[in-house]
Amino acid sequence: MSQFLYQPRRITAAYAGDLAGLEVITRALTIDELLWVVGQVDHLSVLDADIGDVEKMLGTFLECAHSWNMVTDQGPVPLTRQALGTLDQGIVQQVLRGWMRAVAGVPDPLDDSSDAGLPAPEGSLPMEPP
Repeated sequence: MSQFLYQPRRITAAYAGDLAGLEVITRALTIDELLWVVGQVDHLSVLDADIGDVEKMLGTFLECAHSWNMVTDQGPVPLTRQALGTLDQGIVQQVLRGWMRAVAGVPDPLDDSSDAGLPAPEGSLPMEPP
């Protein structure tokens, strides 16, 4: 039997809104990482956060992240714990949420202009030629 060489998938997390244009390239999570990360999704707010879990989340993100295109007026922001520590807490939360959605395969939320898949209002399409 021939061998299969396992190589983790690469995933790109793309952002909208305040982070429009940001892309984070990361490896896929292992099952153990995924189970832990999914359990933390609801605890990313500052009020609910356990400091050890926040550090573990940042560490997991940094272990998985391959590259990103974030820059400041001083140049590229490295993917390090020290650099993340200098960023606005709200921005880091958005980055982590977008990363978690991407690695878990959850689609981005629909924007305000979306009808969320609702049927078209009755009579909105003409049924007979003019």
